[in-house]
Amino acid sequence: ELEPTQTAPCGISAQYVLSIFPAEARAATGLDNPTFHKICPVLAFGDSGKGKHRICPRDGKLDCSILDAVEGQHRGRATHFVSWCWDYTLDEFVGSIRSWLCKENLCPDDTFLWVCFFCNNQYRIKDAGSQVSPQELKSTFEHSLEQVGQMVIMLNDFFDPMYISRAWCIFETYICVTKGLPMTMIVPPAAQADFKRKLDNGVGLAGVQQKFEAIDSKHSRSTKPEDAQLIHDLIEQTYGFEAVNQQVKVELLRCLTKEFQNYMMQGV
Repeated sequence: ELEPTQTAPCGISAQYVLSIFPAEARAATGLDNPTFHKICPVLAFGDSGKGKHRICPRDGKLDCSILDAVEGQHRGRATHFVSWCWDYTLDEFVGSIRSWLCKENLCPDDTFLWVCFFCNNQYRIKDAGSQVSPQELKSTFEHSLEQVGQMVIMLNDFFDPMYISRAWCIFETYICVTKGLPMTMIVPPAAQADFKRKLDNGVGLAGVQQKFEAIDSKHSRSTKPEDAQLIHDLIEQTYGFEAVNQQVKVELLRCLTKEFQNYMMQGV
């Protein structure tokens, strides 16, 4: 989920996400598989944050984002914008990235991800709260996404995806569609295996389609209720809920159909 305050379109390296971040997150939280809500207050901000006491190059003040605290080789111009949920676990997030890189034959050292958790200065967001107008949000987000040029949609599951109920995620997908930018759907290995297993057992796509067709941007949620209200106001003042629902539904079903085609081709 995107946060209102954001940096220039610079991304965190996939290599850092795969090889360094997991150990840092587990050590900081004391948990084997924490969600990002658990990781954030001990690694992205707070006294033990990775950017604590470091000068932020964007405003010249103390305390910076994880992106600005990592070694230079782990940051670069973002190649992919990642749309996801903070409720995902460490294993779901890292597993999705690893599986996608392997599938697309992408080099982790050359792939830089715009992920709000890493790239936004969480210290500033915590201090500022949600003090941004709907139009400012729309303009800022569109600029960043257009500069990156393509989006990766991360689902935690095909049959019961958390993604389609989240206000930020629906909004991000809609903007990507209206801008005509390419997007790719990715899932963790466990979700991919479950998808194949259920198709093998004859479950079919009907249940998944019903979930996706039930997208309702008007009643979508966010961790912070004020964030959800901000997105709802923006949609209502600009595109309208029905237009957003229809566009997002069509695009996600297109991505789902592609996954089903890949599944069918494996048996050819």
